[in-house]
Amino acid sequence: MKNPFDIREYLTSQEVHFKEEGENIGMGSVGICCPSCGDDNYHMGIDVDTKLYNCWKCEEQGNLVKLIMLLEDCSTTSAFTRIKDGQYEKVIDRKNFQEQVQELLTQFSTIEEMAKPEKKKLEVPFTHHLHELDEQFIFDRMFLKFIKERNYSPEELAEWGIVAEVVGEYGYRLMFPVTYEGEIVSYLGRTVSNDKTKYKNCSNDTAIISMRKLLYGYDYITKGQDSLVICEGVFDTIRFGKGVAVGIFGKDMSVDQMALLCSLDIRKEIWIALDGEALYDADKIAKNLKPLVNAQVKILVLESGKDPDNYPREELLEMIK
Repeated sequence: MKNPFDIREYLTSQEVHFKEEGENIGMGSVGICCPSCGDDNYHMGIDVDTKLYNCWKCEEQGNLVKLIMLLEDCSTTSAFTRIKDGQYEKVIDRKNFQEQVQELLTQFSTIEEMAKPEKKKLEVPFTHHLHELDEQFIFDRMFLKFIKERNYSPEELAEWGIVAEVVGEYGYRLMFPVTYEGEIVSYLGRTVSNDKTKYKNCSNDTAIISMRKLLYGYDYITKGQDSLVICEGVFDTIRFGKGVAVGIFGKDMSVDQMALLCSLDIRKEIWIALDGEALYDADKIAKNLKPLVNAQVKILVLESGKDPDNYPREELLEMIK
C-alpha cells in the first residue's frame, strides 16, 4: 500500500520553501509564498492532512491537484498521475532544471510559433487612459494619489501601456498589459484602494499565454544586449526602465521563463534584483541560471525590507554599473 502524499516531502523536493509556524501559519498547516499573487510573506496555507490550500492575501484556493498545476503549470492528468505514483521529484524537476531549459531552447522557434496569438485577441479591461484622470473626480484622485505616492507620473506609466479600471472585477486597479512579440497575451491589475488583494492576475483561461511563461518588459529588451536585470514585479521593472530589466511575477523563475530569458543571449552581466529579504530566492535563481548563460550572474543586495521600486532610478542604475 502506498504511503499518503506527504506535502512536506513534496515541497522540499521542489525546493519550495515553507514554514510550519509563524504569523500567517494556521495549526495543522504549512505556509508558502503564494505563486499566484507574488506574495512574499507565506500567506498561502496548505492543510497537511487534506492538502487543501488557501491564500489569505489573494484568496486563491483549491486542492492538491490544483496546487501542483499552479506550481508546475502542468495538466490535470499529469498532476493526478504524479500524485498517484508518488512522483514528487517529477512535478517540478529541479534536479534536471538545466536539461529542461536546454530542451526548450532547442525547440524555441517552434515554441515561439505556438505562442503567437492567431485569431484570439486579448483586451485589457479599462475605463480610463491615465491622461484622462482628473483631480476633480474622487475616483480619479485615488489613482493619481497612488501614482504620485509611488513617485511616478501618469505619463511615465502610460508609456508602458498602463491604464485605469474603475468598475467590474478589476475595479480601482491600475491595469498592466503583458506582451509577447508585440501582442497583449496577459495582464494584471494593482489595486489603488485598501483592497487586501494587491495584485489580481488574468486567469489562465482568459490569458493567451500563462503568466508563468512570460517576462514583464520582454519586448523592450534587445537580443544580444550587454546586461539585463531580473526583478520580481512590474513596478520594480518599470523603475529600472525600458530595455534594462524584466519581471518574473514573483520570487521564482519557471523553466519556461528561464528559457525565454536565455533566448535573449545577454552577453556580459545578468543582475538578480529581488526584494531585500529574498536573498535565498535570488541565490536559487542564480544557481539555476549560471550553467545556462555566457554572461556573469550577479545578485544585487538591497536593504532588508526594500525592493528596487523604493530607490530612485539613477541610484539603481549606479548600483549595476
